[in-house]
Amino acid sequence: MNAFVWLLKREYWEHRGGFFWAPIWAGIVIFVLTLLGAITGEVGMRRSGISFGGRTLGDITSHMAPEDLARLGSGIDMALYTLCGIFAIVLFFVTFFYLLGALYDDRRDRSVLFWKSLPLSDLETVLSKVVTAIVVAPLFSAAAAIALMFAFLALVSVFVAFHGVNPVTTIWLTASPLSVAIKILALLPINALWALPCVGWLLLVSAFAKRAPFLWAVAVPVVAGVAGLTRDLRLFEVAPGV
Repeated sequence: MNAFVWLLKREYWEHRGGFFWAPIWAGIVIFVLTLLGAITGEVGMRRSGISFGGRTLGDITSHMAPEDLARLGSGIDMALYTLCGIFAIVLFFVTFFYLLGALYDDRRDRSVLFWKSLPLSDLETVLSKVVTAIVVAPLFSAAAAIALMFAFLALVSVFVAFHGVNPVTTIWLTASPLSVAIKILALLPINALWALPCVGWLLLVSAFAKRAPFLWAVAVPVVAGVAGLTRDLRLFEVAPGV
């Protein structure tokens, strides 16, 4: 068990840029763009003299019906899910290229010979890469997504408070950030199970491709899909005449 933990640490140390820094930088970029958008919108509103009929946002939100507040909370939750979706895209690319190079890079630089000299089985080595792809990397991505989610809510709270709106009753009590965060964490094991076939295929390509593992990983499923679609179309054309 201790050897397996060290294998996981090895995978993290060798790919820290993708697992740790990629979601962090993605979150920083998204937060900075959101901040710049809020500043630009505020400056634009003041320069254009846009008003709300002589009322402040605080006056408008204080007279909102409960169903309107519920719709506002649902909209905020959808925005939070959208932010998390961006991290899912980043995670996809990180794990895709990690798995493609997981065994291929070891064979290319011959470091596999060093690891084979240690008292480690091939099963432990492969399992460490699978666990890293479906557990370790998603945990880092989920943590970054949740951190950005609360940073986004804090930024929105500052913006609405600047316009006379109570952020506690209008933002934090209408939205469900804790529920969103719990659902994100609950989806991790489900997504891991769904990803296992793709993980297995990418590791298979990484283990046996002599060169260009990306082309093998993408071309084979595409060709198989096109062949299957062509066969189905031919059967569909023949069926009416039978």
